[in-house]
Amino acid sequence: MTDRLVLEPGPEHPITITPTGRRVTVRVDGAVVADTDDALTLQESSYPAVQYLPLADVVPGVLTRSDTSTYCPYKGEAGYYDVAGVPDAIWTYE
Repeated sequence: MTDRLVLEPGPEHPITITPTGRRVTVRVDGAVVADTDDALTLQESSYPAVQYLPLADVVPGVLTRSDTSTYCPYKGEAGYYDVAGVPDAIWTYE
């Protein structure tokens, strides 16, 4: 049982998720660490849009699970990964 606040997106705090519609390539120090045609763009309220990529489209071996976690009342618990030595570079909502 949790006492965490759970909120639904709505007119005051909209969240939209749409296919990005183009290839997304992620590089760290020039090396490709992810490449996908299946990215999703998440737009939450007035925050900058972010890209969500399938973990299957990340180069094997570049992710290391971090001890970091955060909670969003709209999206839930996020887990973090270090990417090619960059700490907490990505997060995931599993």
